[in-house]
Amino acid sequence: MIDGGVIPGDKIKSLNIIEGLDNEQLRATTYNLRLGNHAIICGTGKKGDKNFKDIDDSGVTIDPFQSIIFETAEKINLLKKDDKNPYIVGRFDLKIKYGLEGFILQVGTQVEPGYYGPLFGLLLNTSGESKTFYTGTPFLQIEFSNITGSYSDKFYKTNIINSINDFVKYHDINIDLLSKGSIIKKVEGNLENCRKEHGVVDKKVDLLINKAAFLISVIAILYTIFHEYIISIWREK
Repeated sequence: MIDGGVIPGDKIKSLNIIEGLDNEQLRATTYNLRLGNHAIICGTGKKGDKNFKDIDDSGVTIDPFQSIIFETAEKINLLKKDDKNPYIVGRFDLKIKYGLEGFILQVGTQVEPGYYGPLFGLLLNTSGESKTFYTGTPFLQIEFSNITGSYSDKFYKTNIINSINDFVKYHDINIDLLSKGSIIKKVEGNLENCRKEHGVVDKKVDLLINKAAFLISVIAILYTIFHEYIISIWREK
């Protein structure tokens, strides 16, 4: 009989369910997933593959109210191993440190039995400052559990996704749609153009900025809701 509950850190290692595992990222019942080498930057105004970024030593910078689609450095292997460990499920989320800094994560949360590959998600910056993430940054936490009781093989599905390109194709993601320029950037640009064109003095600029701040806040909320809608479509697929 398989023991239920969360799998402890030492057993996570012995089960070989994480490829590229870093011993320093193991915890008592979780593992810290690190940022991988590829991302897609959303809201740039560019089209197609111009938004795909190979993350080098310069990292990937997420501007205020901008988001990225990321992949993890590790690959998760939940393919059925044997009768002793037939079905394992994973759940992952953003580390609280980054949540407190104003980041919101959108993922499927549950990694189903039969999955193999990196994990992917949408990371949105709702703060007022840009933030740079570097390859190898531990920003997610994942836990694993054994499935106990009856589990029909008819629900088991092998799902192998090896790269962020495979992820985009698998979910039929419209990169051009996600790449449309942020409305917030457009408002900021229009405001700056207004200042230059009319030679607005500082006091008038402050008044204009205060009026624009409310509009930008409303737009930011609508922007977030839009991204959640896109992610909900991915989950349905």
